Amino acid sequence: MKKRTLTAITRAVSPGLADCELTHLARQKIDVAKAIADALSDFRPLKFIQPPATIEGGDVMRVDRTLYAGLSGRTNREGASQLRKIVEPHNYRVETIETAGCLHLKTGCVYLGHQTILSLIFESDD
Repeated sequence: MKKRTLTAITRAVSPGLADCELTHLARQKIDVAKAIADALSDFRPLKFIQPPATIEGGDVMRVDRTLYAGLSGRTNREGASQLRKIVEPHNYRVETIETAGCLHLKTGCVYLGHQTILSLIFESDD
C-alpha cells in the first residue's frame, strides 16, 4: 500500500486574510505546514486555531464580510469561536450553522454572489 502524506492547502479568504488548512491522511511531522506558514509570515501576520478547537476549510463560506462556519464532525464551536476572535478586528463577523446530512457546509451550499446562496435540501430516510 502506498504511504499517504499530509497536504497543506492555503487559500486567500480576502485581500487581508488567508487561511491554511492541514489535511493529514497519515500522522506525520508537520514540516510542510511549517514551511508554508514561514513563507506566508513574510507577507502578513498569521494566527492559528489552537486545540481542542477544530475548523475545516470546507465548513467556512464567505459572503461579503460574513464568514459562515458550519458545525460538523471537523469543525466545532470552539473553532468557530477562535475564528471569530481572529477576524472580528478586520471587520468580519462569524455566524455558525448546524450542518446535517452533508459532509461540510460547502457540500450542501455555495455562495453564488449577489446575495444568493444555492442550497441542497437533504432529507432523512428516518
